[in-house]
Amino acid sequence: MATSTRTRKPATKPAEDAGTEQAPAVPDFTTSTPKPKKDERKPLFSIDGETFTVPKVIGQRITYLGLERMRKDGALLSSMYLMELLLGPEQHAKLMSLYEAERITEEQFDQIAGLISDIFFKRANAVENPEEGKGEGSASTSTTS
Repeated sequence: MATSTRTRKPATKPAEDAGTEQAPAVPDFTTSTPKPKKDERKPLFSIDGETFTVPKVIGQRITYLGLERMRKDGALLSSMYLMELLLGPEQHAKLMSLYEAERITEEQFDQIAGLISDIFFKRANAVENPEEGKGEGSASTSTTS
């Protein structure tokens, strides 16, 4: 069987491109100051009649920040960060002052941390598995001391 060998002629660049290479276009992002926004919140628990709330919708930003902190610091340290992210600075400070003054027990604090983790991981799981998050109702849990 006879085979033929062809020599290919190398491709040539058009004359106008010869000697001038252009860098590929890159996206250019600008930063801006975030607008203050009033997030819709839902009750998560109450202590002595004072209701503590979390966002009705946990956005992608909070999910990413929580997962990133978990990756870097582990579950225990990241749970404290999640608590502050979801409760907000004022409610978190109030909760921590009650805990430090021993007005709530370790068991109650652990229950609260569990509630925070549950709603965060429900959101994180919905991001990874969007089909599982469809049609779920919002369960409101109240824990009083």
